[in-house]
Amino acid sequence: MEDKLNLIREHSPVPLPEDYREIFRRFGGGGIEDRRPNYAIPSMTFWKWDDIKEFDATVNFFEDCPHALPFGDDIGDIVYLYVSDGDDSGIYMAYKSDFFEEMQKLAGSLTELFTDTETQLLFRNYYRFGCDKGGDGR
Repeated sequence: MEDKLNLIREHSPVPLPEDYREIFRRFGGGGIEDRRPNYAIPSMTFWKWDDIKEFDATVNFFEDCPHALPFGDDIGDIVYLYVSDGDDSGIYMAYKSDFFEEMQKLAGSLTELFTDTETQLLFRNYYRFGCDKGGDGR
């Protein structure tokens, strides 16, 4: 697993946050399926370097987003990104086909994404409805 993480470290245009490294060590190259009640993390994959490189080759990601690292997807149309850009740093989601137009910030960190109740509510609304509709996301 460390070899896979080191490839990402070596090629990433941004420094990797500590929580990314810890989660990658557990789920890198695989999926997270969150089945906790009242939480909304859908099926999420963590990409190995080959997956990241393939995504970059498809959409010229690193050329267009020099302050970001795509790190996974929902096994569908949504890609997850870590952006390191001052006050805008954090975890984002976007549609693979138009990530420049529709990037939505979800959390300041992966830890926040997985554990903060308000972030979970926001994530549920973005994921299911494409915006923050408030309420409980249903």
